[in-house]
Amino acid sequence: MKKIISITLLLIAFTQTTNAQIEGGKKIIGASSNMGLNSSSPNGGGSSTSTLQLNTSWGYLFTKNLAAGLDLGFSNTSFGGTSVTTTNIGGFGRIYFKNVYPEFNIGKIITNNSFGGNNTYSYYGFGIGYAITLNDYISIDPKLSYTTVNSEYNSGSSNLGINIGFNLYF
Repeated sequence: MKKIISITLLLIAFTQTTNAQIEGGKKIIGASSNMGLNSSSPNGGGSSTSTLQLNTSWGYLFTKNLAAGLDLGFSNTSFGGTSVTTTNIGGFGRIYFKNVYPEFNIGKIITNNSFGGNNTYSYYGFGIGYAITLNDYISIDPKLSYTTVNSEYNSGSSNLGINIGFNLYF
């Protein structure tokens, strides 16, 4: 019974959202994270790993359904006395269909490690998100995303993830 009530409330929340903030001429400020500090250590002792990640975005709704903007991200990973700091800067584009939107991203990633090594990579990605609007100015945006990172040294890597963002519209 609890499951049925939870699913019903979730469906009501999704169907009762408004898209009043998704209109032309508004600015978007967003933030997302890996939702905290991740930390792990091997069972047999040894080195532990900690990661902190923060992402921000600034955009503009050119029309009711078309937005574009800039992404800026930062992460720091520490493991076994080594630290890697990563900064990414890029752009995004979204096309809103009511509260659902596909998003496309492209940009650069710059890594610095505690040994003095620096690398630059390019990335591109896409995803599908849903703007759960809380009022005319605030939305929570879960998104399924896929990102590919390329470098001159290897064929690259890819990531499939679920992100949760928080956006302000003004």
